[in-house]
Amino acid sequence: MKQTLTALLFVFLLFIPGLAVQAQFVELGSSTQLNGIDPVYGMFGQVETTYNGQLGDYAFWKPPKGPMQMLAYQSASLSGINAHCLAGTYADPQNFNIAGFQQCTDKNGNVQFFKFDSGATATIITTQLHGSEAVAGYFDNFHFIYTGFISTPVFDANGAVRYYNTVNYSVPGSSSTQLLAANKTEIAGSYENSKNGWSGFIEQTTTGAITVINFPGAVNTGITALGSKCYAGYFDMGDGAHHGFIHCPHGFIPIDIGWGGTWITQILDNGDVVGYFDQRQSGYRGFIWKRLAR
Repeated sequence: MKQTLTALLFVFLLFIPGLAVQAQFVELGSSTQLNGIDPVYGMFGQVETTYNGQLGDYAFWKPPKGPMQMLAYQSASLSGINAHCLAGTYADPQNFNIAGFQQCTDKNGNVQFFKFDSGATATIITTQLHGSEAVAGYFDNFHFIYTGFISTPVFDANGAVRYYNTVNYSVPGSSSTQLLAANKTEIAGSYENSKNGWSGFIEQTTTGAITVINFPGAVNTGITALGSKCYAGYFDMGDGAHHGFIHCPHGFIPIDIGWGGTWITQILDNGDVVGYFDQRQSGYRGFIWKRLAR
């Protein structure tokens, strides 16, 4: 399960009017999709590298002071990790589709693997919530209509999963919803609006109040990360280009690092932004977007 690779880190400065930032690039293989950073387990996501003699895309986590570890699932990506469970998405070779998974270890060291396979072609787990170990994501049907879901495991006294309580979610009035981010008080993502585009949304789980978000002038918007004072996501202007953005009390800030697109996956507690960008023919590269002026 373990393989040591050198993390190549490159730092550059960006200057946006009124805001100075520093971006750190992360390379763990020939291609790196950085989905988040856990304080204990470090960076996690998907890396393209050779593992057990086979080149492929593997789910990984890289502790701050330890070797990178990978899961030997086919075309897998990790969306969340802590001491109890880890979760993500992988290619299911038996059903020829994309499935979500969660792997939990109880107090006796017993490992349980659970597959989430509600979709016609794909079930995507986008996040795992700390504390409850609930997983959130979305699945499709044969008409490519999407439905969000949250599955919360119920544990026994030894920390073994007994069963899951699963609730499907759709933005009221919308035919298609992708649930892309969640925390203890909010859920967020994107839904198909009445203009045949996609709008971002954030819902307060305690009250059900929904805030609709559209990046100015964009055809499609989605929310992919939630912070204490800021949120982040993606937008496109109808030309197929995938742009990232962060929104704080001072407004929208576009984040374009890659030539082929920028994806934001997490806002850390200190306000730093985590994600990855497409280098087109050179694969993906992770980044940590550090704000020097807060």
